[in-house]
Amino acid sequence: MQESGYTGQAVVYLAHPHIPDLGFLSITSATKSSSTPEVIFSESQVICRGILSNKVEHFHNVKYASDTSGPNRFAPPKPFTPPPGTVIDASLPGPACPQIKDPMPPFFSAVEEISEDCLNLHIARPSGLDINSKINLPVVVYNAEGGAIKGSNHDNHISPEKLISLSVTDRNPIIFVALNSRLSIFGFSRLPILEDEKSLNLGMRDQRAAFEWVRDHIREFGGDPNRITTYDLSAGGTMTSLQIMEYGGQKGVPFQQAWVMSGPPGTSLNMTSDATEHHTRVVADRVGCGELVDSEILSCLQHIPMQDLIDSAMEYSMSNHPPSGLFTFIPSVDDDFLPGRYSTLMREGSFVKDLIQSEEDMITSIKTFVHAMTAEQYAELFDLYSASDFEEESTNYVSQKASEDPNISISPLSSFPHLERRPTFTGVRLYDLNQSALTPLWKGAGMPYVKVSHGSDNNYLFNGVFPEGQLTEEDNEISEMMTRSLVNFAYTGNPISTFLSQKQFDEWLESYDKVEIENTQLESFKIQVIGGPHGTGPVLLTDEDNSDSIKRNLENEKIGTW
Repeated sequence: MQESGYTGQAVVYLAHPHIPDLGFLSITSATKSSSTPEVIFSESQVICRGILSNKVEHFHNVKYASDTSGPNRFAPPKPFTPPPGTVIDASLPGPACPQIKDPMPPFFSAVEEISEDCLNLHIARPSGLDINSKINLPVVVYNAEGGAIKGSNHDNHISPEKLISLSVTDRNPIIFVALNSRLSIFGFSRLPILEDEKSLNLGMRDQRAAFEWVRDHIREFGGDPNRITTYDLSAGGTMTSLQIMEYGGQKGVPFQQAWVMSGPPGTSLNMTSDATEHHTRVVADRVGCGELVDSEILSCLQHIPMQDLIDSAMEYSMSNHPPSGLFTFIPSVDDDFLPGRYSTLMREGSFVKDLIQSEEDMITSIKTFVHAMTAEQYAELFDLYSASDFEEESTNYVSQKASEDPNISISPLSSFPHLERRPTFTGVRLYDLNQSALTPLWKGAGMPYVKVSHGSDNNYLFNGVFPEGQLTEEDNEISEMMTRSLVNFAYTGNPISTFLSQKQFDEWLESYDKVEIENTQLESFKIQVIGGPHGTGPVLLTDEDNSDSIKRNLENEKIGTW
């Protein structure tokens, strides 16, 4: 992606993950008044004016790419470059990408405005902090997407104010970002001509462009571009898992950590199917663009009014996959952005094996513990280690699953700080959420058997955000500890902090002690069970375990109960 007109300044790293005094944190480049937060981009002098709410500064509708209407419909995202000195009103939420406006409770609120000029960010940060010390904060980025059909970066279900408030209380303040990307036929249409033009998987290309913008410009808002954690639910989690497969892992990824929930990339999407092309042609026929050669179909679709096209696409999607039309238009193999199936790329080792991409990334980690080293000392240190010593053969990443291996269904698959980058899976943590704030809603609707439903994580990870009602005392307790775990993870890569006195989970073990992948089978791993009647704690699972043995493990070891 090309450089946009937003420009950054030199990054200053945290000397220690625990922040001793909030008064010494850099949050903004300029402040107009206590009620009008303001950021001035250092080189372009572009001014971004946000809004203050509950001690949180919000910057809405921060564009990371240009309008996607007209000739840009069905084209990769193009950089947005505001003229130097532009004053941007970021006080009101920007439009969502084309989708149905109706709510989908209890997961999505109603959308007030949709537009193809929708590639924007919602950036939020703590207010009232010293603007001069230039210490950059960890950044958490939420991909607001569900089922590839619905999502908005200012949905009530992902309000960041309680999350940021807890981070400030814990003296570990963070920057929050939520992104929009194209959905449905606008984001995942498929025709041979689009493949030839490298214009498939546009929704995912949007997401990568958003992460690149955050990496390149978040320091202007007080964020650290070398400590970006993406955390995502459902389709957002699937897209993040696929991000590490982009370009076969050859171009890296513009983030350092991922917390992935209920987003299985290898099982939820058939990326080699021609179904998406079929769906695209059916919708084209419905809007009067059928029975043409592909170039004419594409041109015709670009001239269909936005509302007519999304209405037709969603009407067809809901008939194809009732009741909501989920995953009708999906990512697909294009021999470019996604060069193969997830399973194929994984077996080949064609993915980002280590999210640390450079010596600068390594310096970030080292400074957490040894903050006084000079540039000359770092150069001397790196000279001791040849880059060739760290080359890894793709055979180390071959993963085979035999019939006797454990077959465990877990709703959230979370905390991948290094995304299985080494054969030992160092840093990988898994959890199973065994409690849901949505249970009373399902019971009231006559569905008490639903139990821990898909999508239950967000009520806990946004520190008790629950537009449909009030959390119970027990749910609030879990919510506080899960939110704290996310903040800790953003700071150190570990959801448990040794510096905090506030209540947190007793422990959260890495899932794999040591797994030699080549010519061996996975026989056991640890998973963190969170909430539910038997309490919270780690459980060791083997190929002989079932739900009864998991229950006995929790009861016998009495781990994490309260």
